[in-house]
Amino acid sequence: MPPRLPGELTDRIIWLVSDYRTMLSCALVCQEWLPGSRTALLDCVRLNRKPGYDSFIKYVLSSEHMYPYLRTTRAMWIDDRLASGSLVLTEQPWSYRTIHEFSGHFPKLEHLRLSHIDWNSPKHWQPHPSVHLAIRGFTSLRKLELMWCQLPSWHTLRRLVMALSPSLTFLTLLNVSCPIPRGDAPALVYHATASLHEFELIGAPSISGSNRGLEPFLRWLSYSCPSNSLRRLVFMEPNLSTEYGVILTRIVPGLVELYIITSPASLRIFPFHELRSLRVLEVGMRGVALGPYWKDLSHLLPDIPSRIRSIALYVMIKRPPDMAREDESLSDCPPFEDDGLELLDPVLQGDNFHSLERVEVRLHPSHESYDLADMQARVIGLVQRKLPSVVSRGIQVAVSLDLSGSFESYAVPFLLDKAAKSVTS
Repeated sequence: MPPRLPGELTDRIIWLVSDYRTMLSCALVCQEWLPGSRTALLDCVRLNRKPGYDSFIKYVLSSEHMYPYLRTTRAMWIDDRLASGSLVLTEQPWSYRTIHEFSGHFPKLEHLRLSHIDWNSPKHWQPHPSVHLAIRGFTSLRKLELMWCQLPSWHTLRRLVMALSPSLTFLTLLNVSCPIPRGDAPALVYHATASLHEFELIGAPSISGSNRGLEPFLRWLSYSCPSNSLRRLVFMEPNLSTEYGVILTRIVPGLVELYIITSPASLRIFPFHELRSLRVLEVGMRGVALGPYWKDLSHLLPDIPSRIRSIALYVMIKRPPDMAREDESLSDCPPFEDDGLELLDPVLQGDNFHSLERVEVRLHPSHESYDLADMQARVIGLVQRKLPSVVSRGIQVAVSLDLSGSFESYAVPFLLDKAAKSVTS
């Protein structure tokens, strides 16, 4: 008889497989490999086409044999991009049915991502009025991500968050839009308690005012989250209104981590003076004119009434205007506009940066004519010259580059957990 590996060991090996097609092959090896393969395949359910969705409903969701495996599913990603992203629909939208049809079938689902779902189109594609009741069937849902979705109103989002409390602690809104309400009741009228600890609000820079319809939701959230309950905030919005500043004043006091990328004018609106618990700060500006940016930061950072341990600065590498030939070297050009960076040196010696352990510069290249190692070395040298107090105090200096190729995708690494190439001095 040929030697056989214990089932616990083969299950572990199958679980380490990351390629989907290889997992499918594992399920066809033998009967003993089938349970472990099915468990691994259904740990994260990804559906992005109507035929696949219909097959999943018919052969998996309705199967008694598959029921035990659905009870172990931890993540689900639904992407209706094909239907919503084309002028001529190649297939009818289907994702609007997901919450009702899946409710109650995934008791251990922790992470739900809904992408490119248009709930604000023809009436028969809009969410059922009881969608907030159906989503209560996801009793263990901890993380909800809505990406490039259109909602009929901000109340839809409010009801979803209320229905998922207290298990929901992480909410991401990436380019989510809804109509701007008119004559709506004040948000604080809809009293409830939200349980969020982490919140990400990201608006596409190419869509002006993409999140204006969500202002009532943010206002409601600022009244509904218990005091100091929100610990992490990712805020990337091209333009902030004054109303945003008022709302954020009530949200930010308990933050431990803040990641913010916005316009220079909006950066001045952000209530840095309310960040009483902050430890990690990552801040950046949309655009490449960094002179005023360094000056603004030198005035804003001293207002933070907490001890920062780590700070990261986002900048875009700009192609010098006198570089006409593609083969010219960047070695003699500053990697980014550094005039004014020295203004941060006395700021980083302030009392609120007394516990500073790490300074990072995150670069977003606007072109491809650069040498990675040379760029990192020059930026570290530049930081050491412009911020001598950081070097003298033995603070770690790091450089990372985002190679995604567009500023819109630059906003996504927090969601997709992209790896960045980094070098530390």
